[in-house]
Amino acid sequence: MSTRSSSGSSAERARAFAPVAGPGTRVLILGSLPGVASLAAGQYYAHPRNAFWRLAGAVIGADLVPLAYDARLAALTRAGLGLWDVIASAERVGSLDAAIRN
Repeated sequence: MSTRSSSGSSAERARAFAPVAGPGTRVLILGSLPGVASLAAGQYYAHPRNAFWRLAGAVIGADLVPLAYDARLAALTRAGLGLWDVIASAERVGSLDAAIRN
């Protein structure tokens, strides 16, 4: 479903990904809603300029950037970290949180 914003741009309904967590998850890292690049790739924090994987790797002591997505998620869950977005779905033009509506 898409609607028109006040600027005339078409707002697409974006949906969050399933949570990434395991039985040993001690810390849940919360995001808002996946951006356009993440939605297109079907991956959390997929935009190449997003520093999340570099920073998360520094926290857990692993270089996550060169790993395949599934290996990144496995490394996070082994370290007791999980991922989840707090907005299940919303309309948004682009990727900015400020553009999230409905």
